[in-house]
Amino acid sequence: MDSFILIFYRNHDNDNGSGKIVMVLQLEIYSDLICPWCYIGKRRLEAAVKLAEGQHTVRVTWHAFQLNPDMPSAGMDRRTYRTAKFGSWERSQKLDTGVAAAGAELGISFNYAAVLRTPNTFDSHRLVWLADQYDLQKIARSLRVTISGGAAMPVEVMLAFNEKFNVKILEGYGLSETSPIAVFNRLDREAKPGSIGLPVWGVEVRVVDQDDQDVGAEEVGEIAIRGHNVMKGYYKRPEATAEAFRNGMSLKDFVASQPTAAYDAKWGDPSLFLKLVYKGGFAHLRELGGVI
Repeated sequence: MDSFILIFYRNHDNDNGSGKIVMVLQLEIYSDLICPWCYIGKRRLEAAVKLAEGQHTVRVTWHAFQLNPDMPSAGMDRRTYRTAKFGSWERSQKLDTGVAAAGAELGISFNYAAVLRTPNTFDSHRLVWLADQYDLQKIARSLRVTISGGAAMPVEVMLAFNEKFNVKILEGYGLSETSPIAVFNRLDREAKPGSIGLPVWGVEVRVVDQDDQDVGAEEVGEIAIRGHNVMKGYYKRPEATAEAFRNGMSLKDFVASQPTAAYDAKWGDPSLFLKLVYKGGFAHLRELGGVI
């Protein structure tokens, strides 16, 4: 089963006190958190509910449903799983393209190239259930800041979190070779959702060409990192170390476009942030803020 969403509904008429009869619609929705079409349906449902505001009352209750209850707890390699499920990796990619196009029409960005494993969603449903057992607004009132790391947080999730709890999320970027942080958002600057921030103290980040020269505005190059946090080299792998380092800077197989303006320039200028893309088919479409 690729996607699943089951909706039960009931309705009744109610007098809202103004003498006008309104319809009260109760929706019981069963879906899996991994299901992209469920997320698309959720976005469309939210638009429909907004249209009904002031005319009808819509109450929505979400219930857990697992598309793949037999999935190993650690998940599976996504390419292996999808190839077996759909007959070929090419067909899987074609289906992903269709989902991505449908999502884009609603402002949803599905970055399938960055998804390496298909997870078991049981624990994610447990987390949603657990969150419903506590007064999250009360907890949020005691929070000053939250930090996100590891996998990139979807911008839509970050915006929804900020709106609901009024708590800033700081996100950064790094790798094992930089122990592991290279750039991070800061409390003293307004953070752009989707940006991974500025170089941390003592760290230099550049975008260079094959001759180690800084690329020009809007040109593409490799990300080079130098600082006290960069490792000395790979253990007993001198060839790999020589390939990864040039002129004392750690070079990663990422391509990026150089920003055209300073971080303090007009807010909202898309040229202020570098878009990163990992070569070899894996996309990490996040943005690195600042003049580096």
